[in-house]
Amino acid sequence: MKRACVWLPAIMVAAGMSACGGGGGSSGSDTGGGGSGDGGSGGGSGTTYVYSGTVTAPSSDVAMLQSPSMLDRALSLMVPSAAAAVNGLQPVSQATVELVDLQTDEVYGSAVTDSSGAYELSGTAEPAGNLVLRVQGSSTMRAPASAAAVDINPVTEAVVRSMADAVAAGSHTYADYAPAQLTASVSYLSDQDVDLSDATTVDDAVAAYEDAVADVDAVVDDATVTPNSGFSGTYGMLGVATEMFALSGRADKSDNGSVSVGTYGLTLDVGDDRLTPSGSSEFRELGLTVATGGLRVSKETWTNDESGSAPYTLSGNTIYMGGASGQVSLDGEVVVAETGSTEQTTLSSGEVTMVRDRNLLFGFRQPSSGAPTLSGSYTLIGLGSGFYWSNGADNDYLEGLLLSDVGSMAISNGTATFNVTESETDVPLSTTDTLVDDTSTSSFSAPISAAADGSVVLTAGSDSITGQASADGDLIALNELSDEGNLVLSQLYLAVRQGSGCSIGAIAGTYRTIGYGPAFDSTQQLLNVSSARGKLQIQNGGTATYADTTRDVDLGISTSATGEETHFWTEAANHSTRTSLSVSVASDCTVTATQGSDQITGAVTADGNVMVLVAKGATSGKSTRDVIVAIRQ
Repeated sequence: MKRACVWLPAIMVAAGMSACGGGGGSSGSDTGGGGSGDGGSGGGSGTTYVYSGTVTAPSSDVAMLQSPSMLDRALSLMVPSAAAAVNGLQPVSQATVELVDLQTDEVYGSAVTDSSGAYELSGTAEPAGNLVLRVQGSSTMRAPASAAAVDINPVTEAVVRSMADAVAAGSHTYADYAPAQLTASVSYLSDQDVDLSDATTVDDAVAAYEDAVADVDAVVDDATVTPNSGFSGTYGMLGVATEMFALSGRADKSDNGSVSVGTYGLTLDVGDDRLTPSGSSEFRELGLTVATGGLRVSKETWTNDESGSAPYTLSGNTIYMGGASGQVSLDGEVVVAETGSTEQTTLSSGEVTMVRDRNLLFGFRQPSSGAPTLSGSYTLIGLGSGFYWSNGADNDYLEGLLLSDVGSMAISNGTATFNVTESETDVPLSTTDTLVDDTSTSSFSAPISAAADGSVVLTAGSDSITGQASADGDLIALNELSDEGNLVLSQLYLAVRQGSGCSIGAIAGTYRTIGYGPAFDSTQQLLNVSSARGKLQIQNGGTATYADTTRDVDLGISTSATGEETHFWTEAANHSTRTSLSVSVASDCTVTATQGSDQITGAVTADGNVMVLVAKGATSGKSTRDVIVAIRQ
């Protein structure tokens, strides 16, 4: 299913904006921007500031948060609340919302929600880090009063609890939380794919959310960090993407589905409060339709114009764009981002269309003094995913392909010489069958050149692979979309110039991570892609802790035993990982991380500021690949 401007709408839908092919509206005053906004403690100003939003809560706590009349209270003893019997988040009507100072408990205004849970409150204090909108009864829910539009729900309560814990521990004061940045953190956390339908109380919902989102505290803490002033100028960006589509709910009919892999080539202009990309993305889409005993596969090619504009907020080195996020290196030269979107539409026929995607973007600030010098030895890390299919008499055979590459690239006098070990896994998807793993090595040479804007061209035979290089030539990124008959493959390569004298002490510290990983499961006939962000903390002795929050997108294929019906379904969900690692670094800055029996390999720049890792995972019937980019804080 072709969808224009795959990257930008993922950002702008989450941010409440829309733009494609240029233009894009303007950012509202409460959206936040590149700057931090002013922190400080708020108090009664004597002027009126209007707050509005909606209050929602788990079913059992709806009645506990309401402020009913005396008659309502009497009736509630005899007739249980209808809302309390409904599972999931429900609007809270007749609840008193107060604008409250967390430090003094002084109230600066109040309002009561209507039947849909909406409220509008005229308060005498403007947004500040110490102010919250509070609903309380037998239970309590709060939200930071950081902007004019403030919803109150278990996610915002988790944010306020994180703030209160940090203040109680002496890590911060409420004045440290800049309103614009706090708004961006809340917006980001509110956009995660967390199912709270099993929670019956606010405490249950907060616990379930914190279990699914490992980095709540880190995202909230970002609101206290001064924005990285080095994030400016024009960046050359490239990326890879996977999109999944399903049409379901067809009465007496089989469903339709599709999966697409693609690449990006973009230029990104960074303004004070807006990101303006231009360029394009190219995709190969495999349409999946029912056939006797299985499915049929068809291929379509499409290209998107990725021009537009979107608001963003920068908190320290973290970029927030609605539900998308990114990281900027300390010197502002490198940027990496994970984006994605979920779109679901119910048609008049009752059928439901679902489109979900995940994207990884990587880039460098364009040089200001000529083309980067590409020379010396590099560690090469690669990741690829795609599909192979063959046509049969009654139905087609489909399998997923996963690739990971680790090796070296030596550049001298405009020629790149590669020595690469490639691990390939073929995963049957139209049938339940055995995975096939293969490892191969290859050596070859190809001309490589860099232009004044940092763009790179690698000429391999008749193919020209494009990419970007950092201004100092220490990092090179390449991507490629292969299309050879019944084989389509999207690949990303990241090369890190090798240093000398690297040690674990030189890379000890805290890194924020961005990850991207495709996976296929033959047993469940499942296609999956995920994006992730997290925190990696490395100690001098080589021990490390890692916590991330992964956003999964699945496309499942279900064929009846008789082969008469084939159905497709998609879902998106968050899950978190918390683990310990053992990390070692060779003198040439290659990195190995071990987690149990799993080994992760990669490299770090000589200054220790950017690390690139690739991981391969396999269980019975399932195979995964992940690339992780870590930016030192």
